Amino acid sequence: MKTIFLVLFAFSMPTFASSVSEQFALSPTGQFTQALTTGSVQYLPHNINRGYLFIQNNSAINVYLKFGSTITSTEYLIIPAGGGSVEYLVAPRNSVWLEAASGTPSVTIIEGNL
Repeated sequence: MKTIFLVLFAFSMPTFASSVSEQFALSPTGQFTQALTTGSVQYLPHNINRGYLFIQNNSAINVYLKFGSTITSTEYLIIPAGGGSVEYLVAPRNSVWLEAASGTPSVTIIEGNL
């Protein structure tokens, strides 16, 4: 019984991987470059269909990221300066909030739907 399960599982993996990549390739929501500010701003709204999210920091200033609500002094992820990025293949569907540590850094955002 265990051997049969492992064989079936092994054969199902490539099918799953190819179907996910096809979904992202066929349903891009958008790609854009955005200049940020030092205040917490919602850049993407809640999206129940979001299946992919990529954010790259194109500047020499750190960028803060949070999902669902405004960024606070204790709740955020850092996207490092100089090309740092985050990529979610199973993306949070909450709104996306970004904030610059200082100045007006630029980020590239790519979102895809399932």
